[in-house]
Amino acid sequence: MKRKILYIVPLAVVAILFSAYKGNIGHYPNGAPAGYTGSPGDGQDCTACHGGDASNVSNWITSNIPSSGYLPGQTYNVTVTVTGSGSKGFECSAQDMGGDAYGTFILGPGTELVGGGDYITQSSASSSNPKIWTFQWTAPGAGSGNVIMYGAFALGEDNTRLSTMAIPENIGLGVGDDDVSDAVRIYPNPANTDLAVNFNLASPDDVSVSLVNTASGEKTLLKQGTIPSGEYALRYDCSTLAAGLYILWVKSAEQDFAKKVVIRH
Repeated sequence: MKRKILYIVPLAVVAILFSAYKGNIGHYPNGAPAGYTGSPGDGQDCTACHGGDASNVSNWITSNIPSSGYLPGQTYNVTVTVTGSGSKGFECSAQDMGGDAYGTFILGPGTELVGGGDYITQSSASSSNPKIWTFQWTAPGAGSGNVIMYGAFALGEDNTRLSTMAIPENIGLGVGDDDVSDAVRIYPNPANTDLAVNFNLASPDDVSVSLVNTASGEKTLLKQGTIPSGEYALRYDCSTLAAGLYILWVKSAEQDFAKKVVIRH
């Protein structure tokens, strides 16, 4: 009889410890670890820890960002609404399709930052139904392109929801027909196969030059690096770019320049 007890007790202890261990790694009531929003860049969501399957929902992430898109450096309000039974948590990140994070999160009640500030999550789980979290997002600099707010939401055990909010860049505002014509010179414009860009730097500077398609938001980097002072000439083969209206951005530590470019084939 004693030998049977010795076998049964360890098995019971193991079962209890396993159950507690699983609960600890399967739930993060005080905030999710970074990298679990379900975005293409993250490649994982809450199911990695909670198990079960993930399903898509709409409008669980909303904001006051206008349909015309974000303005560079502007701060907007974001609301996360989680509906259902069970203890609730969330994680959001604003990324491009490649997984690079854009913009800056500003904490709201019951939230915290993880992953160096690229992710925002709950600071404590809640069973309220619905549960609403609010925070702010400051848009990135000009020429960053379209961004997507990815969100993963945990509802109790084995229940994960995924939602996204598209955030286009409002690249049409503030760029007039005669914009900075003396600072940046483009020819020919409209361009067909070759595009020449000239600008002048008063001192050496780290400069990026990019073209942003106003229809798709796709950004093409033409130049990135330190450029010496004086007149700088850049030549680019634009024959592979889709025809349409573009914004040329010349960005440096000191200032940003923008100019409209038309590509015709």
